[in-house]
Amino acid sequence: MAGQPDAQALTELRSAVAQVGQLSTNVQEGKVTLDPAAGAQLLSSLRAHSEEITSWQRQIGELSASLPLGQNPVAESMGIKFSHRADGDDMSLATVLAQYQTAITDATSAIEQAMQRYADNEATIGESFGRISAS
Repeated sequence: MAGQPDAQALTELRSAVAQVGQLSTNVQEGKVTLDPAAGAQLLSSLRAHSEEITSWQRQIGELSASLPLGQNPVAESMGIKFSHRADGDDMSLATVLAQYQTAITDATSAIEQAMQRYADNEATIGESFGRISAS
C-alpha cells in the first residue's frame, strides 16, 4: 500500500534484530568465541556505523518538523503525514532507527563478550599446557 513502510525492509530489520539476539544468547552460552584481532576490526566497523546512525537520528528532528506546504486542509494534512513518517508512530523512521541502533549496540556487546571468551579459553589452554609440560 502506498505510504506504508517497505514491508520487506521491516521484515529484514526484525530478522536482523532476532539474529543479534541469538548471537548474544550463543555467546553467553559459550557457543561462540572470536579471535581478538578479527573482533577488533568488526568492533571498529560497528562503532563507526553506530556513530552514523546517531547522526541520522539527530537529523530526524529536521524531518519531523511541520512542512510549510500551504494554508489549506490538504497541505496541512500532507505536512502532518510526512512529519509522522519521520517521528510519530511505531513504523516511523525514528522508531526503526532506534531499533536498529539497539541491534548494533547489542551486536557490539556480543562481539566483546565473544572476544573475552576467546581470550579466557586461550588462557585456560595455556595454563593446561603449562601444567602438562611441567609434569
